[in-house]
Amino acid sequence: MKYYIALYQKLKDIYFSQSSRAGDLVLICPSLRLYEMDDLQLLKPQSLIGDLSKVPDSILKKQQVSYELNSIPNSDEYWDLNPNNTLFDAYREILNYATVKELAQGLDAVVNADYPKLITNGKETPEYKAYKKQMNLYVAQTEKIAEHLALFDELDTDEEKQNWTAQLAVLKSKKDQALAEWGIKGYKTMIEEALEAVNKLSEADKFLDLFRSVKNNFDAAEKTDVTALSAIHDINFIPYDFMENESGWTYLFLDKNGLESLFATAKNNARHLPEEILDIEYDEKYIDSIEFDYAFVHLKRGWFNKQIFNSGYFQWKESQPISDGETVSTDFKLPAFPKTMLLIKNLKINLNDAVSESQVNSQDQIIHFGPMILKQQLFVNKSTNRKFLKTVTNKDIIKSDQMNYMIRKAEETETVSQPVKAKEGITVGGNTIKIPLTRNILLRNKIFERKENQPVTVGQLREKKLVASQLAFKRGDIFAKIDVKVPSTVARIFFNITDSNSRKGIYKCALSIKGKDNNRVIEIETDENGQISASVPVGNYDLEARIDGYQILNKSFAVQNTNPLTLSYAMNREEIKFKSFFLIGMVCERIPKI
Repeated sequence: MKYYIALYQKLKDIYFSQSSRAGDLVLICPSLRLYEMDDLQLLKPQSLIGDLSKVPDSILKKQQVSYELNSIPNSDEYWDLNPNNTLFDAYREILNYATVKELAQGLDAVVNADYPKLITNGKETPEYKAYKKQMNLYVAQTEKIAEHLALFDELDTDEEKQNWTAQLAVLKSKKDQALAEWGIKGYKTMIEEALEAVNKLSEADKFLDLFRSVKNNFDAAEKTDVTALSAIHDINFIPYDFMENESGWTYLFLDKNGLESLFATAKNNARHLPEEILDIEYDEKYIDSIEFDYAFVHLKRGWFNKQIFNSGYFQWKESQPISDGETVSTDFKLPAFPKTMLLIKNLKINLNDAVSESQVNSQDQIIHFGPMILKQQLFVNKSTNRKFLKTVTNKDIIKSDQMNYMIRKAEETETVSQPVKAKEGITVGGNTIKIPLTRNILLRNKIFERKENQPVTVGQLREKKLVASQLAFKRGDIFAKIDVKVPSTVARIFFNITDSNSRKGIYKCALSIKGKDNNRVIEIETDENGQISASVPVGNYDLEARIDGYQILNKSFAVQNTNPLTLSYAMNREEIKFKSFFLIGMVCERIPKI
């Protein structure tokens, strides 16, 4: 939907107004990931996880989200999840196969030099001998750590792993001691100043030290992945507290004229945005404006250091290049990496007066805003009398079989009724389907490529490889008809949600209703009295009630006939937060040409 593209374009413009890094790419996420507060909290280093009861869960659950947010972009048009091509997998191979350039020549230059602090009359000075001796002792300690890390795979029991961790701490202490003795007994400062004066060895030395340090950090993070540290999946967020409060969040309101202008900008500057999304025409007549909160959340990984790529001593001789500094594709091992999330929350779709409550509550439709699913409930702001819709933020509901089934049926219906401006056509089964004059066309939920101004038949179309989730954008109207048989027997169900202690109604409690024996999914919220009603077809249902500060309430109920039914439930207080964030796009940074 074009107003969703306008929302993304606005965030992109704001980001570039705040940052001018030439290597940054702001890419849309076509599958629109929904993350709940608990998902992202698990990625924090365990020292920052306040609830100790969540630490054991984080070791296992955090890996899925970590693989998602560490996905390497495969295109400069969009970013999406790709667990088969992740940052830590590519980074591991680079560290294992990279080499250091021209280091041997630098060492030979020092050995052959005649310098008072290093070599006098062709012989090494006592200070230089002490320097090399202490350096070798330090290197030996680092090698012992590397050997110790290699032993981890052979450990089986928890006791062995605890002993291994304790031994690792001792080895690190000895390495620190060796470094201190190198500085005191090995005349480290004096000798390295002399080396720097003779040639450029200091730069090579710094790079070699950086390279070893980077590799050791990554190896340590990887080796401890299944233990209490789990460091390879840790992500530091900046601002670190964006989940708990409003730090980093900004409110934004976009009226209809602003949305139209932003979409026109996106269409005119179509680079880094898929044509398949921009070329589709949409009907936005019901939307007057949108409002939401947004934040740019930076991802910092303790094991990832991009500085090694900037050194002239870094060398890569493998067949697949790392990066050319410009192109983002699968031809390169690490063309760019994800570094900043474009998140939104509290999205409201403001509607015009032509939309009625009965139109919103219709059972034979799904309401969309781009790839977002909206609640089939019309909300009204009492102070401004403005009608608006909210998004479904229950991740379990969105992932449910019922919701996926209904979305697929809605897409199949839209494929036939999608209005497009066309001058050409193709023949399918004797019928002519109009298609727009663009390079790519949509046909039965697939994306194909064709050559310009050339007759096209179905057999000649070449399918283009594009993530299927991008087709979530293919909506012709905010209200999408569902091509399924909707039960004609429905009952009016009245829900009454109260606090178990005060017995007062709970305002804005989200109710998620899933049919057990039908494809009905309903998302509604209670009013200020804790009450709400919905038309529910006859059948059996699961109910989930969620709101910040209360335990999740799970109940089942049955609608046996068309008689009105009142269901009352009491919820228990508990300090739980269910904030949800939509990942609109990802800022990726290109790796410079190697």
